[in-house]
Amino acid sequence: RSPSRGLGDVYKRQPPSPLSPIPPQFGFYEASRSLLARVRRPHAQRRTHGATDEHRAESATCGALSALCAALLTTPLDVARTRLMTQRAGTPGAYTGVIDCVARLLRTDGPAALFAGLGERALMASLGGAIWFSVYDQLRKGPPRPGDADAPAEQPAG
Repeated sequence: RSPSRGLGDVYKRQPPSPLSPIPPQFGFYEASRSLLARVRRPHAQRRTHGATDEHRAESATCGALSALCAALLTTPLDVARTRLMTQRAGTPGAYTGVIDCVARLLRTDGPAALFAGLGERALMASLGGAIWFSVYDQLRKGPPRPGDADAPAEQPAG
């Protein structure tokens, strides 16, 4: 019989990380939206409600960039956390904590070791960020209002 008692056991063993990439993504997202607003031509007309294809593309681009920045920021700590979680306790040479892990990785393998798997993580984070923030932005703005260019046309009765 397996020592695992189901899905609940998985989460018991893996506490949520306060260093997950989600919190920094919101800051990076808002910063990239502000930067885009400053760069955008001042005379371009922008609607404040609903979404256009241009607005959706901006949300997706800013979401992908914010997720990429968050992945760059959190990957070294995620590498250290993964090393700590996968080591066998009590074995000679086991890491004693995050600082010990990072210091030993830097000493033995160099700074690149802290960014192991960054390419894959950045790709997945960027795709997820583009989708997530596009949906988030649309939900935050709400459904199109009557009179918006992208509002559904009213169907004649009968």
